Amino acid sequence: MDDCKVRVPEGVCGDWAVSHFTITDKTPGALYYALHGRPIPPGTYTRLTKGGTGRENVVMSDTPAEMKDHCEVLRRLRRAAPGTRVLMHGLGLGIVLGAALREANIEHIDVVEIAPEVIALVGPTYTGDGRVIIHEGDAFTYEWPKDQRWSIVWHDIWNNLCIDNLEEMGKLHRRFGRRCDWQGSWGKEFLVAERRRASW
Repeated sequence: MDDCKVRVPEGVCGDWAVSHFTITDKTPGALYYALHGRPIPPGTYTRLTKGGTGRENVVMSDTPAEMKDHCEVLRRLRRAAPGTRVLMHGLGLGIVLGAALREANIEHIDVVEIAPEVIALVGPTYTGDGRVIIHEGDAFTYEWPKDQRWSIVWHDIWNNLCIDNLEEMGKLHRRFGRRCDWQGSWGKEFLVAERRRASW
């Protein structure tokens, strides 16, 4: 997973910020410093935050826990056939975008991101590659040509893992079900399992 660590520089734009942080064995609360309280090992990481740099403000990070959340889409990108077209909802730190750009068989990548500040902070790291187009817009309403299709669609627009996200995931999966060969959403399997446990 180390090859998925991002190279986005630190910066601030409005309420949004990209910053680096280091966890050591001596960091207070190191085992639970990660996003959503999931443990992370010592190391240096990058995080995207909104409204401050505290743990509660982290929207995304390139910690191992988050990498694990993206395993399925990363696996599909690595196995992509020549001419693969990808759509991503949510730019975040560009973890999935960077992985897609490392694959020669990926022909084109559309990214829809609602926050212009995130585009300003993160976009320049990736838009030097002509295969990428970042569109400012809403994943639920952005208009595409009627015949537009993708091989892989990845939805990652949520700031945290919450069972309530499943309703929006369902809407996106229905909207793009006939426009792609495969689609997935960040944390969906985990949230489905959590909902099942909550109903017991």
